[in-house]
Amino acid sequence: MEQERSFTMSQPTHVDSARRVPGAKILRRATRPRFLGIIAAAAVLLTSALAASPAQASALASGTFHAFSSTDWQGPDRYFSGNLGECHYVGANWNDRIRSARTENSHTVELWDNANCTGGAIVIDRSGYHAIGAWVSAYKVVS
Repeated sequence: MEQERSFTMSQPTHVDSARRVPGAKILRRATRPRFLGIIAAAAVLLTSALAASPAQASALASGTFHAFSSTDWQGPDRYFSGNLGECHYVGANWNDRIRSARTENSHTVELWDNANCTGGAIVIDRSGYHAIGAWVSAYKVVS
């Protein structure tokens, strides 16, 4: 003879109840793509920050110097800046007019006789040069 089998379901727990709430799967499905999108965006930003292009890295390694049209850091002045290792012409308004110059940070800058960073040069730092002849045409940030 066959015996009748009966079994009793256990009491639902909070976890079981949450799984059985109508629409709960819809909520989980809706938030998952948003969460994955946020994670993907963060990964892209991190990757681009770590793999900066040489131009961006060079921009981070730039320096500035302060030039004056008179000796002893007097007269009209201008700040010049550039990326590490790049030669820059001072421009027609300042060509052969820089008479004193210094950096105002830890950078060192070469001041060159010719516009293409050739000829004679001096290196300025924070202490600077208070009396420069009428010859500076270009500069290059060296450190």
